[in-house]
Amino acid sequence: MPSTFKIEPDCDYDEYYALLGLRDKGSRCTQEDIKKAYRKISLLFHPDKAVNQGVPVKEAEARFKAIQKAHDTLSNPYERRLHDSKQEFNDDIPDSDIDFKTEQEFFDEYSPVIDRFVKLSEEYPVPTLGTLETEDDEVNEFYEFWFAFRSWRDFGYLGEYNLEDADNRDERRWMEQQNKAAGKKSKERGGQTNTEVGGSVLC
Repeated sequence: MPSTFKIEPDCDYDEYYALLGLRDKGSRCTQEDIKKAYRKISLLFHPDKAVNQGVPVKEAEARFKAIQKAHDTLSNPYERRLHDSKQEFNDDIPDSDIDFKTEQEFFDEYSPVIDRFVKLSEEYPVPTLGTLETEDDEVNEFYEFWFAFRSWRDFGYLGEYNLEDADNRDERRWMEQQNKAAGKKSKERGGQTNTEVGGSVLC
């Protein structure tokens, strides 16, 4: 069991990682993390056990159903990507024309921004902004990476079709394609924003 496993009996039913005890690791969980966490959490919150401990039947069944839904979603790569993509994220970027009084102010302003976007990267490791003492080679690596930055976010969730309404596999596949097309422009905008991080810092 990963060291970040933590039971949250009061979390909301749409907080999938928290339901499985994996809030701290979140989108960086591996499939093995999810599998192990589900095995443990499903035993702890099985309705029979919960009811014996005084939990109302409806509440116990509702939570167990939510745990199963969380596991099913996070175990499916496509569904998981959509789930993670629609989580709230602050993509604000400081203006590139800020008049810094000192070089340190530059790092104080932009380091938290870079650190925030790291979680969206398709590739790891992700170079950080560094400090005043960072070597030139590392600085060049930083800008090369961020100008070519690619995010794993998928905006297909913005589409109009609910995949659970599909009657068969072919219809589900068609819905996925339509949703992906609907989210393409937002995905492109997301990529533009990510590239702007490097451009804003460079300017």
